[in-house]
Amino acid sequence: MTAPAQAQLVAVRFGSHVGYDRVVYDFGSDPVPPFAVVPQANAAFEMDPSNLLVKLSGSAGVRVVFSHAKLLLPLGNSRLGFPALQEARQIGNFEAVLSWGLGVQAPAYLRVSTLANPNRLVIDIAWVGSAATAAAAATAALGLYEKYPLNLNDPSAGYGWQTTPWTRAPMTVKLRDRLQTLKAQGYFGATRCGEDYIVGNQVGLTREPELISASAQAGSTVSVVIRGYLNNNYRDLTVVMARTDRLWLASDLLRGSGPDASVFAPTPFC
Repeated sequence: MTAPAQAQLVAVRFGSHVGYDRVVYDFGSDPVPPFAVVPQANAAFEMDPSNLLVKLSGSAGVRVVFSHAKLLLPLGNSRLGFPALQEARQIGNFEAVLSWGLGVQAPAYLRVSTLANPNRLVIDIAWVGSAATAAAAATAALGLYEKYPLNLNDPSAGYGWQTTPWTRAPMTVKLRDRLQTLKAQGYFGATRCGEDYIVGNQVGLTREPELISASAQAGSTVSVVIRGYLNNNYRDLTVVMARTDRLWLASDLLRGSGPDASVFAPTPFC
C-alpha cells in the first residue's frame, strides 16, 4: 500500500493585528495536510517523541498538529510577546507528524481557516482583557479617517484618505467644539497651521492610516498612535479615546510632545 504523500511546510509566520494575533503555516504549492488545532488550559507541552515537558510563556496554550507532513529544517522557538500570542515552539517532527505549541496570554477565541495560493493554515487568536479594550478603542480611533476614490470614473486610480467630517466622526462634543473654535479663529488656515489637523497636511493621505500602538491609560482612557502617510513622508497623531455611553470617542488629539502637544493647548502644535 502506498504511503500518503507528505506536504512540505515551507514557513511559519507570526503577526499582531488590531484585536488578534495571527499564526500562518505555509505549505506553498502542497495542499494543507490533515491538521488539529487543540486549545488547552496551560502552556505546558510534551515534546514528540521524547515526552519531555516544556513550559512556554503564557497561562494557556494551543497545540497544532499536522499529519502526513514534513519539514526539512527545524524552525525553532519564537518568543513573541504579542498581546495574545506569547511564544511559539516546534515541539514535534516524528514519523510524518509535525506539531507546535503556542503559549497564549489567556484562554481566547480561536478562528481557524485555510487559504490558497499559497496553501496556508491560518490561526487567529483574539486579544482578551485590557488588550481587547485597547483594540476596540483603536478601531474606533481609525474612524477619524475615511477612504475616498481619487477618480470617481476610474477605480484603477486608487484611493486616498481624508478626515471624517467632524459632525459624524467618533469624537466627544468637547473635542468637536474645540476644533470648531480653532477653525473659526483661522488656526488651520494659511497664516497658522495651513493644514488639516487630523491628516496633518493639505491634501490628505496617500495610503491607509497605520495603527502604531494602543495602550490603556489611567482614568479608563486609551492612547492610540496613528501614522498618516503622504507618499513616503509620515506624521504621527496621538488620539486619546474615552468610553462614553458605551462608545469609544476621541477626547483629545496630540501632535509632538510637550505643553503644546494637545489640541486643547492655548497654541496647539501643528
